Amino acid sequence: MYKQIYRKTDGTPELIQDRYDEESEISIYEYDKDLYTDSIPPSNLYQPIQFSEETNEWIGTAKEEYKESLPKEEISQPSASELMMASTQIQVAESSFQLRDTQKQLAQSMLENDEKDKRVKTLEEQQAQILLELTEMKGVN
Repeated sequence: MYKQIYRKTDGTPELIQDRYDEESEISIYEYDKDLYTDSIPPSNLYQPIQFSEETNEWIGTAKEEYKESLPKEEISQPSASELMMASTQIQVAESSFQLRDTQKQLAQSMLENDEKDKRVKTLEEQQAQILLELTEMKGVN
């Protein structure tokens, strides 16, 4: 079996495996008790944390203090070249969209023209058939 222990200096968890003692018929977990504890650090503490030997509890930073210790984010203004590059990228994206739209319209027009060509061919064939039948009818008379 395994047991989780925690480094007293920073709360880093580690797993150790038991050693079964046949005489006492129990599992024994061996680890350096000066460096590790099996006491779980509370989840409401932030780094830096450490285990206090005097109080037998974890000591750490509260969330508010931790947040205040983080470096402040500075909002930087983009440079002129970055603004130009962004503007160019927007124009390229818009052009690409317009090109795709134009290609779709062209494809649709080509399909419609193909349908019209088929209808014209069908009408021409029908007209030729009618003329043939008229010619045959005149030849019979």
